[in-house]
Amino acid sequence: MIITTRNKIVSNNVERTGRKVNKQQIKAWNFIRAKKLGETTVKYTMIPYPHTNGRYLHEVLKDGEWKGFRCFIIGGGKSLKDFDFSKLDNELTIGINRAYEKLDCNILVCSDERLYGWIKAGKFGDESRRKFECFKGLKVWVNNDNEIQDKDIYTVTRLSDAWISESIKHGLYLGDNTGFAALNLAICLKANPIYLLGFDMKGANGKQANWHDGYPVEQGSGVYSKFIKSFETIAPLIKTDLRNLQVINLNPESELKCFDFGKIEDITDFGSKDLLIDGPYGFGDTFYLRSLVRHLAKKHRDIYVRTTLPEVFWDLKNIKCVRPDYNKMRTQQEHIEKMDKENKWSKRPKGKAFCSWQALIQPWTVNDAGYKSLSKRGNESTSEFIENEYSIGDYDFSFPVKREWLKEARKELDLLNTKGKKICIIRQPTTRKEWNCSSRNPKIEYFQMLIDKHKDDYYFISIANNKEGEEWFETELKGINKRFDKGELSLTTIFGLIKLSDMMITYPGFFSVVAAAVKSKCFCMFGGCTGPEVIFHKNMGLENFEIVSPDPFCHCMLMEHNCYKEIPESVILEKFAKLKDRGKKLKKVIVGVPPGIGDIHWIMTILESFKEKNCIDKLKIVANLAAKPDHSYTLEYLKLIPFIDSAERIDERIPFKFSIIGGDGTPLQKDKAGCDYVIEFNSPLETNTELKNILPEYDVDFNYPIVYPSESKKFAEEIKKKVGGKLYLLYTSSIEGNVRWADNWKIESWINLATKIYNSTGCQPVLVGADWDKDYAQLLIEADTKKIIYDLTAKTTLPQTLALIRESNFLVGFLSGLTMMAVRFQKPIVSFWMIKGITQKGHVNKAFMRTWTPPDVDEHGYMPYVYGEERTNPDNIFKALGKYL
Repeated sequence: MIITTRNKIVSNNVERTGRKVNKQQIKAWNFIRAKKLGETTVKYTMIPYPHTNGRYLHEVLKDGEWKGFRCFIIGGGKSLKDFDFSKLDNELTIGINRAYEKLDCNILVCSDERLYGWIKAGKFGDESRRKFECFKGLKVWVNNDNEIQDKDIYTVTRLSDAWISESIKHGLYLGDNTGFAALNLAICLKANPIYLLGFDMKGANGKQANWHDGYPVEQGSGVYSKFIKSFETIAPLIKTDLRNLQVINLNPESELKCFDFGKIEDITDFGSKDLLIDGPYGFGDTFYLRSLVRHLAKKHRDIYVRTTLPEVFWDLKNIKCVRPDYNKMRTQQEHIEKMDKENKWSKRPKGKAFCSWQALIQPWTVNDAGYKSLSKRGNESTSEFIENEYSIGDYDFSFPVKREWLKEARKELDLLNTKGKKICIIRQPTTRKEWNCSSRNPKIEYFQMLIDKHKDDYYFISIANNKEGEEWFETELKGINKRFDKGELSLTTIFGLIKLSDMMITYPGFFSVVAAAVKSKCFCMFGGCTGPEVIFHKNMGLENFEIVSPDPFCHCMLMEHNCYKEIPESVILEKFAKLKDRGKKLKKVIVGVPPGIGDIHWIMTILESFKEKNCIDKLKIVANLAAKPDHSYTLEYLKLIPFIDSAERIDERIPFKFSIIGGDGTPLQKDKAGCDYVIEFNSPLETNTELKNILPEYDVDFNYPIVYPSESKKFAEEIKKKVGGKLYLLYTSSIEGNVRWADNWKIESWINLATKIYNSTGCQPVLVGADWDKDYAQLLIEADTKKIIYDLTAKTTLPQTLALIRESNFLVGFLSGLTMMAVRFQKPIVSFWMIKGITQKGHVNKAFMRTWTPPDVDEHGYMPYVYGEERTNPDNIFKALGKYL
């Protein structure tokens, strides 16, 4: 008998109708469901040879990917003739055959090869063919002999007969009709509930009846009885083996009666994709919920979470926190009341899909003696269960500590006289009146031993929330340097202190979970009750952890039990020393960016938030300067940005997808050219996407920090004195740039404008630029016979150039990194745009003039002008600059 767990074979013996099968045959077979018939029979199917186009559905769509979400399957029945398909725009949908003509469903499932040929040959009309070619979802053919070579088609193994597959990789049962395979796919994806639309299963006048105009080869209406029989075969299995799954037929007049009926009009929240989760009350459990909610948030528009700790979800933009009712947990209730004062709550929604924390994670069951027994969850830790049950390929337990919280924590540390010692947080066990779990606490002597042993190395900070008669220490530790034992610190400050600390010594509880989430060094000592394998798993990222526990361990799961708690002192000292001497594991990330200050400036507006929310400790920026060696100042610029830890030039080409040269304009790619991420914002900005909407999960800071060296500021002040007391900057670009873009703006135009500025103010305009701008600057200086212009082209370092912009009254210039910096420093600017440049249908893309600018840019004097337009002349520009002279 084969036993399977999440499709993993754990036994190598199987009998098929009494016949022995060897291991090689096992490898060749695809076991879908081990159904015990007597003692010897297992239902199986053969794995076919690989499909010829080599694109397999299981490589892009994972089992369980829709767990926690409802979905709709669109059949071909006539009942959908007048259905408003736009209702499904924001739903998860699986379409069958010609459904692509009505909506871009997430997945289109087909099984007949002839259908592909009919579509491509235009049998359903040119519009149908166009919609198929432009279809944005996954096109899937369930066919073992698929000869379709179209690179957009994904294939999945067709399994004969009517049964239930629980793995896309193993294949889908067809059950004589494509709708059956679509239902099997929804089951593999673990969608729930599954709504059936257009599953009428009846014809008219002896023919099939569809919402569309049918197929070149039609089957008679008698085929429906065969289809119905297939569904009737699996309906009992769904009710017995998949008890929590709801399959609802939304056509009460359908002949398919083996599933529950519902009505389309009863579904009032089409497209909302909202979810309500009643989360746990415990602070530590909330971090586990966070790791699941982060995954669920990718598919739901908004998730409402009932939580005692809304701060845990601060970085997830579509999470709304709902206030819990009063509970007996003192610390949690105090925090809820604090959030009341800060108006942190969203109103609990009505009529939304509902999930409880217990239903999401399926906790362990406990028998009468209080000992853990196996449930569906088995022996998995919470994080392991979440990763497996919800098929999360990029499971992430990390928690970003907000910059403000770190600032709060640093203020507390700055008040302490640590005498150069490292910071070690002590979280010792307490006794709590309302919830006392003394069995899990380790022996307090072990805490004291470590404090005594390492008092010369660490400055010990004790943190607790004790209150007389409510919570207290049974034994107060000696040698603590600073005590915050009475709730003096906010939870957010505690998060910051844990992140900044060099070490933490704790018992298994809230603080240890936070340490895992923020990747801090943590030495965790166990007592009894619940073992390490229940609380921690390697997918949480435990590189900075050491755990010690008694052996044998008492897995009683009782809150008050006389557990065995002895741990050899030598083991504790040895493991602590190992952690102490080990370098802290940091998250280091390399981001590839385009060369040039302008291109990078846009990225910098979100990069600090990107670093913060992805819990990046060390951020390295790289750029390929081989093609543009004159852009070497790129590295100088990057080194002025404090949240960038290092910047380097690389020789390897970075594969950006610039839309202007034929790419798809993807702004962020992963694992390319030796970079963890590759980012470019040019493409979406040039195609009218506002900066805030390119990667909306990150916060945009138009005023991100740029270091201002004092020597550069001194240089700018000296230049200001030389030219007459005020700085008016001109940037012309190169000869090539002017020949290609400038049109009616010539050298005479620059001379004319400079003369007007000089005559009005008595100050020489200052010409700035890089090395490649010297050719045009030379022509301009030669034409400046009255020596009005002060030339600094290619004569300043980048910090000096930025200082000139900071101290200037305004800048007039060709669109470039310098004009971007003028906007960054909130300086008045005339920015020239090219009529032959970033275009749409031959016209200037004027939206691009605004997509990258901050909302208040006009208040600071942002004035875009287009080369070639009548208004772009020295008189108009001088007039516009008048109030900034």
